[in-house]
Amino acid sequence: MINDTIIALASAPLKQAIAIIRVSGPETFSLINKVFNRNILNASKEKYFGRIINPNTKIIIDEVVLVCYYKSSSFTGEDTIEINCHGSMLIVNKIIHLLLTIMKNDNIRLATAGEFTKRAFLNGKIDLLQAQAVNDLINAPNDEALSLAMNSLNGNNSKLLKELETRLLELIANISVNIDYPEYDGVEKLTQKLVLTRTNELYSDLLTITKQNKIAQVINDGIDTVIIGKPNVGKSTLLNALLKENRAITSTIAGTTRDIVTGKINIDNISLNLIDTAGIRNTNDIIEQLGIQKSKQYLEKAQLILLMLDGSNILDDNDMLLLELVKDKNCIIVINKVDLQQKLSASLLPLSLVPISALNNDFNPLIDKIKEMFLQEKINYHNNLILTSTHHQMLLDKIKMTIDEAIQALNNSVPLDLVILHFQEAWDYLQEINGKIIKDNLLDEMFSRFCLGK
Repeated sequence: MINDTIIALASAPLKQAIAIIRVSGPETFSLINKVFNRNILNASKEKYFGRIINPNTKIIIDEVVLVCYYKSSSFTGEDTIEINCHGSMLIVNKIIHLLLTIMKNDNIRLATAGEFTKRAFLNGKIDLLQAQAVNDLINAPNDEALSLAMNSLNGNNSKLLKELETRLLELIANISVNIDYPEYDGVEKLTQKLVLTRTNELYSDLLTITKQNKIAQVINDGIDTVIIGKPNVGKSTLLNALLKENRAITSTIAGTTRDIVTGKINIDNISLNLIDTAGIRNTNDIIEQLGIQKSKQYLEKAQLILLMLDGSNILDDNDMLLLELVKDKNCIIVINKVDLQQKLSASLLPLSLVPISALNNDFNPLIDKIKEMFLQEKINYHNNLILTSTHHQMLLDKIKMTIDEAIQALNNSVPLDLVILHFQEAWDYLQEINGKIIKDNLLDEMFSRFCLGK
């Protein structure tokens, strides 16, 4: 598979001014040479203007510009040519079909999702953190996420990971030498106390990294935000107002929303994954009950809950039920309909309130509150390892756990030749993060999330 020559559309699959078809692999130059009206086998230039011609029918398919990269200077580490053609999907498909069939070679095929970046990793052009950053860069929802991706793509995360590896390796090496060659004078004598001090320092740094990664995850993935409330308090009106479109049906009839309605918005450097739920109340309507049951399921998974109450009415049993449901959760109580005469008593509510009028698009106090909750801490790009991949964050948690186990063992005076096993386990997890150890089908799963042509 790695020796195949792969082809894919690298630009969007739609009508546009210019489309880019990327070809990479050992047969790249000989393949393009068969369909191009100029000889490029001994190419001395990087760019060529000419025509793609079907050699069997002599029909000109398009006038194109070739951008040529030899493997020493290409992104993939292989011979690569990018065909810049006119952005008609008819032309694109004709060129790709011609390339796939002209040489009758089974090793020339369409690329799979993310395969160009995967080859760049396998050929040592980038490491696994940089490969992940390519996808993060493409999918960045806001400026902060863009900065996160660029920070990793330019190698800063790889540098910080290497520093973490060095600290852990020195600890393992020093303990090993003390165990195996205690008579050597040139080796630092390690005591349980000294190892414990260094391990505590390492664990403290891992806690900081974990905290920063949680902020990064919020920036990259957004906050799963569920809007709940009893029927007719204005949940769907708020969703539509935030999205600036009529995504959810609104009506004065209670129980209009019976299923989940979703949308996504950006607030500065935070994205909200909004979920409008069916109004929660006691009802005999079977269909509405199913919607309410689904609302409660989303409530359990939400990172942020916006509990909407109607300020123009007094609290009733359904409101009290909702307040009970959210009492131990990350929740903002939103008082809607402040443009009407207020009857709700704030003194009966356990949390601070945010007044809005969804109908009048007056929800700035809510935006300010969300910013206050999630934008207080900044990411320290230069000094902290930022892992955006869920898999990498899981490995970091395992490293933190094994280092914590080492601390407990040291506090219990466990001999160093047993404590070192915890450090060696943490080392293996680090090797998985940087891609030096790859388990199962991790690479296939990771790169399958990339877009085709990248």
